Amino acid sequence: ERNLAFIAASRGHVVDGLALLDSSIADASAGPGGAERSGYLAAQRIPFLLRLGHLSDATRSLAEAEQRLGTSSSVTRPHRADVNRYAAMIDLASGDAPRAVDRLRTAVSLTESPGDTVVKPGINSCLLGVALARAGRPEEARPLLEAPCAAYAARGLPDSLILRWIADARR
Repeated sequence: ERNLAFIAASRGHVVDGLALLDSSIADASAGPGGAERSGYLAAQRIPFLLRLGHLSDATRSLAEAEQRLGTSSSVTRPHRADVNRYAAMIDLASGDAPRAVDRLRTAVSLTESPGDTVVKPGINSCLLGVALARAGRPEEARPLLEAPCAAYAARGLPDSLILRWIADARR
């Protein structure tokens, strides 16, 4: 259901996708390790809610996700990075670029190997570029808006909201 949710949303059926994702959350809550699994899925609701213009619901989903995930050691670094990215998306949607920069720097640090000084091209780096551009730091933003954003846009089913943010940041 989760994957179908993303497919539906990418095809413009965001409400239907959100319903499928909510069904996945209910299923995940019932099984062993349900708090962590359902917490991560709750965080994945955020891009759907932002595309629908439901900022307060997105904020509530973030609080729910963070509460369910807690400090569990079973939550991986990449999943924690994703939650930071979703939180930064809320910050971007609400106009708090400096806070988004902080959260995205955390997300990037969680997905890099210790001692790795090269920013990996991907969504976290790309959105960091968007946040830096919005924070009035275009020189820092520019390289992140190139390779990382191109890599994001070329993979899978890119989120239309993020693509719009990238286009705006590049102007």
